[in-house]
Amino acid sequence: MALVIFDVEDGATGSQGPAGPAGAQGPEGLVWRSTYNASTAYVVDDAVAYLGESFVCVQANTGQATSNAAYWALLAAKGTTGSAGPQGAQGDQGVQGPQGNAGSNGSNGSQGAQGVQGEKGMDWKGAYAGGTTYQADDVSTYGGKTYICLQTSTGNATSNSSFWSLVADKGDTGAAGPQGAAGPAGSDGDDGADGAAGAQGATGAQGATGAAGAAGAQGPEGAQGATGAQGATGAAGSNGSNGAQGPAGPGIAMTVDMTPIGVAQYMIVDSLAKTVTFSIDPAGSNGVQMAFP
Repeated sequence: MALVIFDVEDGATGSQGPAGPAGAQGPEGLVWRSTYNASTAYVVDDAVAYLGESFVCVQANTGQATSNAAYWALLAAKGTTGSAGPQGAQGDQGVQGPQGNAGSNGSNGSQGAQGVQGEKGMDWKGAYAGGTTYQADDVSTYGGKTYICLQTSTGNATSNSSFWSLVADKGDTGAAGPQGAAGPAGSDGDDGADGAAGAQGATGAQGATGAAGAAGAQGPEGAQGATGAQGATGAAGSNGSNGAQGPAGPGIAMTVDMTPIGVAQYMIVDSLAKTVTFSIDPAGSNGVQMAFP
């Protein structure tokens, strides 16, 4: 029997070509260092802002003022202040804002000095009672009259002038006056005013904000640096899935010792398993399979 072996492996990927030469280094641009600080060390091409102007360092320094031309060059000068615009029309009145919170109570004032001791006044004791001990300046009423005690007394009647003195005599009963007209109904009295809240300490005045300087003109854009060298080629992707099996080719004569034994109806090549299958019927029952390295 004559056998034919087919090697259907994919060809190998070619080697990567050499990398191209690196491009020339582009010129260095300015390095923005924000607002100037006398304690910062600056190097050439450092750019800073100071009092509304921009400067570039031309010689490394620390603490050299931006006005020193030996160390700094002016990038952008401060623009002049524009004239004030016309007064705009008055806007509509805004809506009433919410009521603010009540202020906190003020702290208690310091206690005043002790006043001068006044003379002893009358001490009101109400209606006279015989079993009560009264002291000098105690005041009581009896029989519609008012008396003041002159010395310590217990059980001494108010008619005893050694112990009591008349302060107010009983008035005579006056004649009855005519019936007055009924007056209008009185209105409800106003509620007493709330006590005033303690004054809140005044807030210190805020310092005035300095005027913002006009923005300096934008400097020209630096030249673009040369293109860098191309990076290395990435790793190869994974192999794609096998394509669908092609249609069966035309039959070929198969012989044994030069004697035909039939026509091969199918020939299947599996490049992954490295096998070749020959068959003379669709079921493959009369086929033969050969493996190759």
